Amino acid sequence: MSDDPNRATPATSTATASQPASQSPADGLSQDELDALVAAADTGGRTPSGPVGLFIMLVALAWSLFQLWIASPLPFMVGFGVFNDTEARAFHLAFALFLAFAAYPAAKGATQTGLAIGVPVALSALFIYGSREGDPIWWIPLVGAAMVVAVLLGSPRNRVPVWEWALAIIGAAAALYVYAFYDEIGRRVGAPITQDFVVSVIGILILLEATRRALGPALMIVASVFLIYTFLGPMMPQIIAHKGNSLAEVVNHQWITTQGVFGIALGVSTSFVFLFVLFGSLLDKAGAGNYFIQVAFSLMGHMRGGPAKAAVVSSAMTGLISGSSIANVVTTGTFTIPLMKRVGFSSEKAGAVEVASSVNGQIMPPVMGAAAFLMVEYVGIPYFDVVKHAFLPAVISYIALVYIVHLEAVKAGMEGLPRAYTPKPIVQRLIGIAFAIAVICALSFAVYYGMGWIRPAFGDAAGWVVFALLIVVYIAL
Repeated sequence: MSDDPNRATPATSTATASQPASQSPADGLSQDELDALVAAADTGGRTPSGPVGLFIMLVALAWSLFQLWIASPLPFMVGFGVFNDTEARAFHLAFALFLAFAAYPAAKGATQTGLAIGVPVALSALFIYGSREGDPIWWIPLVGAAMVVAVLLGSPRNRVPVWEWALAIIGAAAALYVYAFYDEIGRRVGAPITQDFVVSVIGILILLEATRRALGPALMIVASVFLIYTFLGPMMPQIIAHKGNSLAEVVNHQWITTQGVFGIALGVSTSFVFLFVLFGSLLDKAGAGNYFIQVAFSLMGHMRGGPAKAAVVSSAMTGLISGSSIANVVTTGTFTIPLMKRVGFSSEKAGAVEVASSVNGQIMPPVMGAAAFLMVEYVGIPYFDVVKHAFLPAVISYIALVYIVHLEAVKAGMEGLPRAYTPKPIVQRLIGIAFAIAVICALSFAVYYGMGWIRPAFGDAAGWVVFALLIVVYIAL
């Protein structure tokens, strides 16, 4: 028997390999703790109970239903709820800002708290500096002070305090301002009035704070640096200097028109990103993530360094439905990292393999990172073309990871996990594969030709018939 404490006995390895993927083998981590880990990093850090938790869930559900509504042909069929691009973006941002303050606490360490206080103060001073004679500015220090006070009052994880409800509502209202006053804004383009100044400054400060809460300090810092550059252009080195912009110009560009916050990036999120992420989340909740892990271990677990190869493959398969690297790491890593350590990988190498595999999920079609959707708008090519051209590089990157893991396993003389079952003869396996392909082809023909007679038979109601059939099949399964 090996003296290596990281190497498991056959019995232990077999038991672990056969453990359901929904149960984490990581020492001391229950499924609830894993869910909390994902929530704190990727889906919100608060866990309010009772009516408040239910209300936040209903708001998230309303957001999802709204996105499905505007993406469907139903608004045009019923003649109700038709929004143009700018109006849809306003609702999308309103939901996001509301949930950012309802689901995420304010303070996440001294550095982030310092940013939450320093950025509003610095930007308030810049807004005053950029004002011109006649611009209303007396209220700007009050807005900055209110943001600072809201942070200093604290932000518990188990409830939503009153001042954060206020920030959530004000942020949503600032986003919906473009929708509510759409016609009036269109008639005074380039000439903002006092309420435009107030709403825009409040909206920018709240958006930066929401970004810090949801995504961390990096994006908040980058956005703040460019805002500083916008105002202090004359003070910059000559090679990047410019004449500087006034507060009215910044307000008009960043919040009132579709050139800034309500521009292409928000449009891509509204039209594409949310729907693909929602689709991936539904698949994951339906069990696709655990299924991918089990398939990967069935294929790779018995090979040299099998758990590491399975981690690469399962991360690639999870990347098909997940646009989040953090969720990918937690979904697959809590199961694969302990098994990698048991066959001989160090903690550092096991973590590196998992992170590299999960981050690559951002470039694995069809649910890719947000940058892929930005390419659609900026370059003007169909998303299918982006997926088509990204598929081969993504596959090659995962093949390279599997090869690197294999070399590492050979160098260290590692073995795989014992099989939990006796493999079937090759002929029987080939017959099973052929049968599966035949079933898939039969289903494809059934769907194709089935739609062929459903549409003539039911006319405009064909979509509703298919929808009802899918619900029946889903419930039956």
